[in-house]
Amino acid sequence: MAGIAFGLLPALYGGQGENPIQVGEQEADTPTPSPEQQEIQQNRFKNEVVNFVIFFGPYLPVGLGAIAGLVLGTRLATDTQELLIVSAAGAGIGAVLFLVFSGFLAAQQAEVFEESFRFSEKVSFKFGTGLMNGIFVGVPTAIAAAGAAYAGDELTE
Repeated sequence: MAGIAFGLLPALYGGQGENPIQVGEQEADTPTPSPEQQEIQQNRFKNEVVNFVIFFGPYLPVGLGAIAGLVLGTRLATDTQELLIVSAAGAGIGAVLFLVFSGFLAAQQAEVFEESFRFSEKVSFKFGTGLMNGIFVGVPTAIAAAGAAYAGDELTE
């Protein structure tokens, strides 16, 4: 669910929100941008959010996995070996799904327009690459979750 929510950021925040950063001072007599210029600015902002999701997506599962592992370690009443397997497997699979869903949904939101930075042609999501990236992130996420689960288990004994 977190991957889907993160992947929808470009559609919601990037598509409907506006860039809150203004360069320079806004003069009272500054002309309002034309509708075409406003659309280009909005598309640029949306593509920046798409980039954010794709570039920072691999870092979030590790932290989320560690938090989930810690919670499991403090709450799940089972032997240590089973706890480590459950937390590592859940976090690893969750990381793969997080990256695939967030990357796929973000790629669907990328806007192609003239003067587009980074997206000058049709954008598509490569599932094989996304899956491999998910596995590469899933391994350290599983390790972080298992370590945090072990720490949480030791703290509650």
